Amino acid sequence: MSSAGFEPLESLPPARRKIAAALLAQGTDRSDIEEMLADYAHELAEEIREERDHIREEKKDPRVGITQEALDWMSYAANLIDPQGHEGVRPDEEPTP
Repeated sequence: MSSAGFEPLESLPPARRKIAAALLAQGTDRSDIEEMLADYAHELAEEIREERDHIREEKKDPRVGITQEALDWMSYAANLIDPQGHEGVRPDEEPTP
């Protein structure tokens, strides 16, 4: 049975489901798991976005052989990992002034 406000484990993406199940088996609270996964997902997505932006700057040099399509795929991957991150704030956070 899922905790209130959380998707059932069966509906989560496979990797997220496996991590959550392993942590639940160790006695970690579901809300702590969700918070931790969100934090790590955000961190990973930000690393991808930073690298994409770095490559985008390098792309201004005509000797660099990176396509716009590759940059778009990096954005897609980051947004897949952390859909709210491209807006700068996850739903459970307040924007910082």
